[in-house]
Amino acid sequence: MESYTIFLLNEKAKTYRYITFFILLFNCIAFGYIFFNTPDSRTETLSRFGLFLSFIYIVMYFVKNYTKLLSRFKLEISFIVLGILWLVLGKVAFALILILCTFLAVYSTRQQKVIFTKEKIIYPAFPPRTYLWNEVSNIVLKDDILTIDMKNNKLLQPLVIAESGSLINTEEFNDFCRTMLQKQ
Repeated sequence: MESYTIFLLNEKAKTYRYITFFILLFNCIAFGYIFFNTPDSRTETLSRFGLFLSFIYIVMYFVKNYTKLLSRFKLEISFIVLGILWLVLGKVAFALILILCTFLAVYSTRQQKVIFTKEKIIYPAFPPRTYLWNEVSNIVLKDDILTIDMKNNKLLQPLVIAESGSLINTEEFNDFCRTMLQKQ
């Protein structure tokens, strides 16, 4: 085979879900506070709308994470909508923080994969790292753990998604890696 793609388990996905919930909860509380403590009718209307949207997004969060419904809905969209609403209210700092959280959430929840070609190995770090075969001393895929031993004594051992490992013939992959390492 010319190249192999191995999908990695995102071990921090649960943490990202909790952070998403707390950001939505913070927005709900902040909009509620503004709604109940503002004399301005425009601000009251916008904060009521923000409170309503935040509450709806929290409900959608629970539906998405604990049922099969809304599985394709991206909660990061809610951050953008709420960020725009904060911008309209004149709270630029909140808007910028939510937009930054959106980009971080999209980046951190993406599907992580390691790509092995005859020329190089592309590893999903931040920013993505490219390793040449002459930088690697050994690579082994065994028991859903991918081990990449670098010549500079760095060791990478990410967990592989079980379905991804079953799609790849482990012996063929390990033979491919051994062949590529022997050529160096």
